[in-house]
Amino acid sequence: MPTKSNYNRRLKFLTEEVKRGEDVLDVGFGGAHIMTLLSKNGANCTGIEIDRELVNKASNLGFNVKLAGAEKLPFDDESFDTIICAVALPYTDEEIAIKEWQRVLKSTGKVILTTHGLGFGLQRLLSFEKQSYYGFRMLLNTLIYSYSGKRLKGHWGNTLCQSRSFLKKRYKRMKLELIEELVDGTFWGLPIYIGHKLIKL
Repeated sequence: MPTKSNYNRRLKFLTEEVKRGEDVLDVGFGGAHIMTLLSKNGANCTGIEIDRELVNKASNLGFNVKLAGAEKLPFDDESFDTIICAVALPYTDEEIAIKEWQRVLKSTGKVILTTHGLGFGLQRLLSFEKQSYYGFRMLLNTLIYSYSGKRLKGHWGNTLCQSRSFLKKRYKRMKLELIEELVDGTFWGLPIYIGHKLIKL
């Protein structure tokens, strides 16, 4: 039986271990909801986004944000105690993005992320609505990427689904260790969302 995903569960997973005074990087901050929450709890938040409008909005709210991609973080080595990435990884060149996390993370720091599992793409494929095309693109791109290491071109290749085993290989190469996992919802036994907490080796 499918189990429903829950945004609040993922939000708690992403934020519950961040301490007052920590330097936090939010990769792909979107509407700045996580930075808002963490800042209220005393964290020092910095964010990156590729959408100029979102950067301008967050800047107007007083946040320290930069227009940048996850594959080329404009920060010095070992700058952050915690890196947060809420469902932005599927839209990046993940190997380069994870390598950048490792570079800017302090030696005692952690990465906390959520991403789309295979159940996310399958659920949308079988919705038989507008989301069906999106799900088809995700799964096709995931299949091709897993065998060839290359994404489809254009909008066909701009997102994919991820699996624990595939990501663990990426983490190992980048000297990061998976210490905790969240599976938030399943569809046909496949995770809809996956959450991971990582530390440097």
